[in-house]
Parts: sequence; C-alpha cells; structure tokens
Amino acid sequence: MSWHFFILPLILYFILLLFIRLRWPSPAEQKSNVPGTALSLIIAFRNEARHLPRLLAALEAQEFPRDLTEIIFVDDHSDDGGPQWLRNYRGPLKIRLLSSAGAGKKKALAAGIAAAAHAHCVFSDADCLPGPAFLRSVSDAFARGHDWAGGQVAVSDTGRFAGRFESYDQAALTAITAASYASGRPALASGAFMALPRQLLASASLDARKREAGSDIEILESLRQNLHSPYFITHPAAIVRTEAHKSLRSFLRQRKRWAGTGLRIRHPFILALIIAGGLSQLFQLIFLATLPFAAYQPGFPLLLIVLKTGLEALVIYAPLKNAGSAKNFLFIFPFVALLYPLYLFSAAFLGIFTGYKWKGRSLP
Repeated sequence: MSWHFFILPLILYFILLLFIRLRWPSPAEQKSNVPGTALSLIIAFRNEARHLPRLLAALEAQEFPRDLTEIIFVDDHSDDGGPQWLRNYRGPLKIRLLSSAGAGKKKALAAGIAAAAHAHCVFSDADCLPGPAFLRSVSDAFARGHDWAGGQVAVSDTGRFAGRFESYDQAALTAITAASYASGRPALASGAFMALPRQLLASASLDARKREAGSDIEILESLRQNLHSPYFITHPAAIVRTEAHKSLRSFLRQRKRWAGTGLRIRHPFILALIIAGGLSQLFQLIFLATLPFAAYQPGFPLLLIVLKTGLEALVIYAPLKNAGSAKNFLFIFPFVALLYPLYLFSAAFLGIFTGYKWKGRSLP
C-alpha cells in the first residue's frame, strides 16, 4: 500500500503540533500594580447539589477581595435541592440566587449577565473547583488591558486509566486553546474558565434555539473579530479543576456533544487541525489494522507514527505537568496514543449523526 497520500497532511500536522507546543504560555505569575478589577462571577447550574458545597468552599478560599466580587448563581430548573441549599448558605460569601425564566444554559447565562452589577463578568461551572488565584488572575488580566481571559481547565487525576485518558484529552484541548490565544485569535473557549467585559457581552450571541453550539463557543464565535488582546491564564493556582466522568458512557456523551460543536467552528487553525489531524489519525488506524496482513515494509510508516506520537506527547505534557497530573506519563501515554484515533473518530461520528441527553434533556 502507498502512504504518499498521507505525507502532506502528516507534515502539516507535525508543524501544527510544534506550533501548539511552542505557544504554550509560561505559567509564571504576572501581577499588576493597579487596583483589582471588580468582577461578577456568573454560574448557571442545573441539578448540581452534590457539587455546591465544594464549590462554595473553593470560592471562600479565593485570594481576591470579597468586596470586589459578586457571585451570581442562576438556577436552570433544578429538582435536586441545590437552590434550597444555596438559600440556606450562611458563609462569608455574598451570593445572589436567580431563577432562569427559560430552559437551557444559554437562557440562564443571559439572566445572569443582565443582573451583573460589575463591568467585567467571569463564568465557571458548578461542577468545577477554581484554584485560589482564579479570580485574582482574571482581575489582573483585565487590569493589564486584556479584553478576554480564559485559562486552564484540568481533569482531576483519579489514578484509573479512564480518568487518565480523559485528563490527557483535556490537556490536548487546553494546549490547542492556549496556542490560539497566543496567536491573537482564540479558536476555542471553555465555559468553566471564561471572562470578558460586559460591554463586549452586549453584542454576543446566546441564541437558545441554536442547540448545536455551546454557550461558550457561541459567545466566542460572535465576538472573535472584536477581540484585541485575549489572554490565557496558566498559573497553577488559578487552574479550574473538574472531576473525571464516572463512566465511559457519560464521558463519550460529553465528548460527542463537544465534537458536534467543534466541527461547526469556522476558524482556520481549527479547520487545519481537523483536516490534518484527522487524516493523520486515519493513517495510524489503517496502518495498525493492516499490519498483520502487510505485504509492504512497515519501517517508514512506523517511523512516521512514532514521530507523530512523540510530538503529541510533547503537546499534552506541558499542561499535564502544569496541573500536577503527569505522573507515570511515559508509561501510560503509549496506550492512550493507540486508542486515541478510534476514540476521536467515534466521538466525531456520534457528534454528527446522533442526538444526546444532557442534564436530563434530549437534544438533537
């Protein structure tokens, strides 16, 4: 079999991987010397009662003045007692609890934005744990003149292979996101770590009818041309951490939703990565599937796969190390690299051709 069809996509993929690795920002702390920027933290939630106590504890531990922070929770029709738990909260934080008039996260976020008192809004999720420097790092980014701030989201290491696989996948997405920020045109965003001025949000799209797009991506897509100075935060104490999924089914359900959204992004960097990366992963799948029956010399294609795997390892090692999740990386990653092409194409297929359920709601 001739492998010449894959040579150009592989070369482009190698170049993109090197670009992503070289654009990983230094996690060195950058603090401004000007007073902190006041922030409205908006968290839309649905049926997150079990996560709320830990989230409030993480917010209580923030290294940021409480008089410069308002925390707005917007309930998206929860039925697990979470809103009542927030009403009963008697801790040091001043929180506001709103009820969304519509259904879905986009409606809830729109309600939170409309109620925000400060000129800069921060978004996170109720099932996440922001590090103690989360709000301070965002405030400092705005004080230095940036008009969009995102940051590292990491999956907590469970020690199980499935959890490691998910953390490695999240690290790859984080590295891609950080590289796009460094280029001045963010390609991806995470609703768990996203901040921007309310003035920009006034022109953002949050169309609840467009269920194929997540709220974070939709906001970014509608504002990208207006961004002048995006900034990606990698300070280890600002990382937002989230739990690994309890089951393979729930993990794939989330990833196929992400895949369905990602395939609709019209960003040159993402399009190049999807095409070159997809063909490169297909190359690996075909090679491994035909290897037992090969009538060709496997040396050259095997060399390409080894080079591909090595560059992929370089890309995801930086965010993993920054999050303290690189334990046994060299032993585990080869197994992840073998499974990744199959996972990638499965998630893409499901994201394009099937619906899904999210928070108890069936979506197309």
